[in-house]
Amino acid sequence: MSIIAENDVTVPRAAETSAGNLHQRVLSAVVLMPAVLALVYLGGWPFAALVAVAAVLMIVEWQRLTGGGRDDLIAAAQSLIALIAILLTLQQAVGAAIVALLAGVLLVAGLARWRGARASWPALGTLWLVLPCLALVWLRSATAAGLELLFGLLLVVWACDTAAYFVGRGFGGPRLAPRWSPNKTWAGLAGGCLGSAAVAGLWAHATGLASAGEAAAAGATLAIVAQLGDISESGVKRRFGVKDSGNLIPGHGGLLDRVDGLLFAAPATVVMVLLGGRGLA
Repeated sequence: MSIIAENDVTVPRAAETSAGNLHQRVLSAVVLMPAVLALVYLGGWPFAALVAVAAVLMIVEWQRLTGGGRDDLIAAAQSLIALIAILLTLQQAVGAAIVALLAGVLLVAGLARWRGARASWPALGTLWLVLPCLALVWLRSATAAGLELLFGLLLVVWACDTAAYFVGRGFGGPRLAPRWSPNKTWAGLAGGCLGSAAVAGLWAHATGLASAGEAAAAGATLAIVAQLGDISESGVKRRFGVKDSGNLIPGHGGLLDRVDGLLFAAPATVVMVLLGGRGLA
């Protein structure tokens, strides 16, 4: 979850509204973050339960977001698939979890067609939402340095969102992806990369997970991936003419709006860990 998202470049007449919304975002984050961090610290079943609840909430938001996919039966099937795959991952049966997820994607696609809906959006949503949940559970439970890795990932994504927001607002400039996310700028992306690189380097130095230089490069890479996640979700919202994925969190919108970058960054972190062999049990 990000403290601040969307590196908006607002016009002067919207400044007062933007400031009020920022205060709401910060207040909501202050309330929610301690509970989230406590469950991350505990790991095991408590953290897996948090991820499972988040998966179900995101699935419901996705069904509402994608318009024609408002089907409780499809959402129930997606949620069951998510719970089974998360449970298997927690038990370190990762291969079985991946098989269950891929079978679930096919099942959801077939169910959607049977219900007379388009199969593409429910199937895509199942993969888009559940795979990152498995990555988060695997990072925390299947690696020797799971706590440090997961805290580091969260810090990097938060740093990216926060730095991108303030640098984007402060410098403005050319738009990054005007068709999908018109408020994002190249300056915001650069700020997010620098912020993530600095935080990753400091965290690696404090924990000894990697050299500061390696971690900074990884942090900057994850910032780009996280911004791609943010832009991709914005593109889906624009496709369906929706401003927010939901209204779960005051000042933040839906859960999907707050973890869009994390959904892309978590699997990327797993790939980095596997390629680097660091922190593996």
